[in-house]
Amino acid sequence: MSRKHRFESSSLQYLYDKHVAGNKALEDIYEEELVNASVARQLYESRKAAKLGQAELAKLAQTTTSVISRLEDPSYRSHSLTMVTKIAALLGKKVEVRLVAVKTAPRKIAAHKKVHKRKSIHASA
Repeated sequence: MSRKHRFESSSLQYLYDKHVAGNKALEDIYEEELVNASVARQLYESRKAAKLGQAELAKLAQTTTSVISRLEDPSYRSHSLTMVTKIAALLGKKVEVRLVAVKTAPRKIAAHKKVHKRKSIHASA
């Protein structure tokens, strides 16, 4: 279920409560998108703090500018942990992954695989 006060904006809270809260599928999608947006934002902010352009970072990472651009895109869904870790290290950061308990019963693996058939893009340059 949704947290009581998820948003600072009462308008956003209203929209979430009206259109997402209580619908397990939409809540799951929403949570996944928050993770994607968070990864993208952290990579972007770390690159900007390092005063690097996307092309410069791509060269350091031995990949293409389009890969960096995708990783910084909040709607991108195929983050490769290997690539994110590599980029983070180049930016003087490290990646931390946490597995946290969920309040509902876990989904069956087979059902989860149907939803997430996309494969991670492995960058090569």
